[in-house]
Amino acid sequence: MSKSPDTRRLKSLHQLAKLKSDLALAALSSARLACEQTAARIEGLTCPILPRFEGENAATLEQQRLLYESWAEQRRIALNGLLARQVVEAAERLTEAREAFGRADVVEKLCQGPALRKGADPG
Repeated sequence: MSKSPDTRRLKSLHQLAKLKSDLALAALSSARLACEQTAARIEGLTCPILPRFEGENAATLEQQRLLYESWAEQRRIALNGLLARQVVEAAERLTEAREAFGRADVVEKLCQGPALRKGADPG
């Protein structure tokens, strides 16, 4: 006996819902990875506190240290802005992944039929 058109459509819908769920999870993973990479870049700008330089090149070395600290601070500001946007993006991807997973779960339960659905009335 062949499956009804509704059953075939439901199975196709389930496959599409699973695919969308997988894509949403991949997008979430990518967004989280971007956040981790940016956080690592920010962390990489932090260097140990250097001692004050002394000796004949002290002024030049101190100037170089201050220039680096100034540049690093500006870079941290830019990266923190980027990280904030990436965190928002990751939160949006999480919401989308949850919704896609929920849809796929509902369609899967519909595919199982009324007798197999959790909480269904057997009679």
